[in-house]
Amino acid sequence: MFGGGALVAARRAFRNATTGRRMLLIATATFLPVVLVSFLLGSALNRSAGLTADVTTEVDTLVTPVLALSDELSGAQILLDRYVATGADVDRAAVVSRTRRIDNAFAALDAALTGRAETADGMGITTGLANARASWEFVRDTMAAPGFTVPADAEGQAALLRTLGAEIASVRSDLAGVAELATRRVSAAAAEADRSARGMRLLLLVAVPLSAFLAVILVAWLVRDLRHGTRALREAAEQLEDGRHGVRVSGLTHGDLAPVARAFNAMAERMELQSRELHEIANRDELTGVMNRRGFQLDLETEFERAVRYGRPLAFLLLDVDHFKAVNDTHGHPAGDVVLRAVADEIQDAVRGVDRVGRWGGEEFAVLLPETVRADAEHVAERVAKVIRQRVVIVDGDPIRVTASLGLTVFDPELQVATSTAELVERADRALYTAKEEGRDRVVFAAS
Repeated sequence: MFGGGALVAARRAFRNATTGRRMLLIATATFLPVVLVSFLLGSALNRSAGLTADVTTEVDTLVTPVLALSDELSGAQILLDRYVATGADVDRAAVVSRTRRIDNAFAALDAALTGRAETADGMGITTGLANARASWEFVRDTMAAPGFTVPADAEGQAALLRTLGAEIASVRSDLAGVAELATRRVSAAAAEADRSARGMRLLLLVAVPLSAFLAVILVAWLVRDLRHGTRALREAAEQLEDGRHGVRVSGLTHGDLAPVARAFNAMAERMELQSRELHEIANRDELTGVMNRRGFQLDLETEFERAVRYGRPLAFLLLDVDHFKAVNDTHGHPAGDVVLRAVADEIQDAVRGVDRVGRWGGEEFAVLLPETVRADAEHVAERVAKVIRQRVVIVDGDPIRVTASLGLTVFDPELQVATSTAELVERADRALYTAKEEGRDRVVFAAS
């Protein structure tokens, strides 16, 4: 009753009011929603701006410095290799200078993390940096110690480089993990900014009937632009978090989010490059430089699937260095390592750039020859056997000659004699066994 009576009284008062008062009431009724909407939108925009600043801060203070530190470590590896090879004072000075830069970079990261709220990702970042720093300090204390000298013998130098190289790779792997965790924080901030933008959009849908047409147009344009940008950032951050390092943010060329998009794209590009580098390290044999068995097996599966799908030939070769145990027993394992590197080099020089060479295990190597029929494959295999036979390796003044036995098979798409990579490998292995049984230093083809 009271509500109905008040409404009737308001209508009577409005009818009885002068024209000026009516215009004032209309203006007030129109203006108040605009003020309210402007206040709410201003608060939401400030919130989005703060979240955007969080994304920029996370990229500038953590992700970018971590990626730059990883690049510094890669440079330290190159300088260390040079110093071990030359033993020159100028190269040692370069190593010491680089260690100081890396120490300063770690100190800057520690300072950037000081005072941050501890979250699950934050603790993971702190732990990852601590692990990386511990491994780095071992490398630094070894190669920058005042009394450090390069071992005089090749075996000692190789052992030193293997040890420090493994530690540096461990540091870079820990830093890659830190960068991945940091992208989660970037993703969370971008998602929060996206939720704020969605809230503004809902507010607009409710306030449209109450707001002036021009204000609605201007604010709708602003929110649409912000919504597009935050959604693009959120989706890109989620893809980057899932390991898709090729993602880039496009379309943000102006406005407050443009610097964030540029920083994100630079971060994603560097992470993609480092991911490729770490993938290359993980699939390379440390001793010979060719693919390890894991990396070679991945290429074998891919090429076999392509050969089956498109009906193309594919040749596969297994090679075993003859009497390799006698080389180790007579000249020592370091000499055996030199021989294996020489064999790997000769194989790579004897095949095409599109062919794959891998260390199958021990003194065994594997070669994959895409788009290669039997006659061409046999020619390549004979050439490989010949260059290995002719190679003379000098170790400590002693000449070492080796030969190799080779087992060869070819996937024939018309005959379909192999239905899997396992069968292809088994046929090549059987041919290799026959080559050894028949006296070694020869090529045997397995037709089936």
